[in-house]
Amino acid sequence: EQILRIEIQKLEFKEEQQTLKIKAGLEREQQLENLLKQAQQMLEESEYAMFNDNERQQQREMQFRNDKEKERDNLIDEEKDRWKFRSRMSGWDQNRPGLQQSQSQGSFQGSLHGFPSSSSIDSQSSLREDSPVKITSTTKSPQQPIIQNQNRDSAEEQLLLLDRNQRNILLNDKMQELAVIVSELGRMPAASANAMKQRQRKEELTQRQEEVERDIISLKKSLRTEKEDK
Repeated sequence: EQILRIEIQKLEFKEEQQTLKIKAGLEREQQLENLLKQAQQMLEESEYAMFNDNERQQQREMQFRNDKEKERDNLIDEEKDRWKFRSRMSGWDQNRPGLQQSQSQGSFQGSLHGFPSSSSIDSQSSLREDSPVKITSTTKSPQQPIIQNQNRDSAEEQLLLLDRNQRNILLNDKMQELAVIVSELGRMPAASANAMKQRQRKEELTQRQEEVERDIISLKKSLRTEKEDK
């Protein structure tokens, strides 16, 4: 009977050990399952973050491409505008026989502030006898008259001394001169061996362009004022 009790205790002990092993195994399995879930969650979060990063990167690249395309379109539009302006300027009275001659002689010089011009107004023009403005010819272009301001009157006052036909001729000459300046500026290379000389020439042309544009505005204003007065 004592031996039988010992055997029963042994069986109970083994059964308890087995139960503990099963319990430990379940706990370990649960731990592994939790670790697996955590790993799966981390993987999903990582993939989602990568997806978001990729999407943001694609959006940035798309925005960058859009900005570049917009910048390119703006440059194209600006170049078109410049081309149209140069074409319009170079087309002013291009059928006039004296245009190419005036350009080749380099007779575009001065401004209304001293009235140098390639104008074809001759010394027989109908100026008032008491006019402080007189017409003489240049040494560079004997056939090209220059209107000189003897009493240093303002350009607007001097314009009133010219008749409408003379002002129209002067305006056409100024438009031709502006076309030549714009054309030369447009042909200037971005880089040159004579960079200093080219920069100086560009500054001279730019300053001359501003003067000619002011002259054109003054001429148009005087013609418009005269028309309104009539």
